Amino acid sequence: MSAPHPLDTSLALEPAGANLWRSPSSPLYWNKIGPFGGWIAAVLLAGVQREPAAEGDPVALQAQFIGAMRQAPFTVRTALLRRNRTTAFWRSEILQSREDGGPEEVCAHAAVTLSAWRDTFTMRDARMPAAAPAASLPPPPPRRSGTPEFIRRYDYRMASGPMLTGADHMNSLLWVRDEPPRALDAVSIAALCDAPFPSVWLRLTEPVMITTLVYNVFYRTGAAGLARAGAGHVLMDSRCDLAADGFYDQDTNLWSADGELLAQTQQLAWFADRPLKPMPAAG
Repeated sequence: MSAPHPLDTSLALEPAGANLWRSPSSPLYWNKIGPFGGWIAAVLLAGVQREPAAEGDPVALQAQFIGAMRQAPFTVRTALLRRNRTTAFWRSEILQSREDGGPEEVCAHAAVTLSAWRDTFTMRDARMPAAAPAASLPPPPPRRSGTPEFIRRYDYRMASGPMLTGADHMNSLLWVRDEPPRALDAVSIAALCDAPFPSVWLRLTEPVMITTLVYNVFYRTGAAGLARAGAGHVLMDSRCDLAADGFYDQDTNLWSADGELLAQTQQLAWFADRPLKPMPAAG
């Protein structure tokens, strides 16, 4: 029997009462100073999916990251707000006690929409951009000491738009796959949607700190479509319209290798106006 995938291990949630789930936290998807935002979104969705009353596939996840999280136990609290004939609306929150031992505070919350997919007509203007196949592109280089843990959880293949080269645009094409490979599902998509590197880094020559504030994921296919995509790379077509006054947008379409639009994500992020300071040397 194979070992659980790191994503599944990191999403361990134990019942802690009605609509409450408890997690010991996990370092597997850690960023420099906190959890990877996509992982936080995956936790918010996982809490809803574990509810016995949850029915249907996710069609939308709309999250706000409102407070820092520590490497410490936390609680997921869910609530069914309303159920219509085919669609249900849920709220999901992550709560964690303050470092000084104070009461739990909300660190992130999301509106999660579940629904049944219906057999309707299809019209599509979006087209998968041309890109070299993932297998023809060089694999990521060996991870250096100090690389954030979440970077180790993905296989990145840059198809266009290398970072920090002073490009004249903020658009990139990137193939991404879970590492080790894992069959796609709604939870892994919630995390993958945050995998593209910050769009503003294309126009810059030095990285600046960024923090996602609002994170939306819209699923464009259900479990059957994700199963067709399997465990391979997905192409992430990422773009930015404006970075100004401390905030920038980032919109991304996720395509399967066969050209199926799997999901779309929209983000509003905060950015610093000065380059990141190098991390202090160990010792």
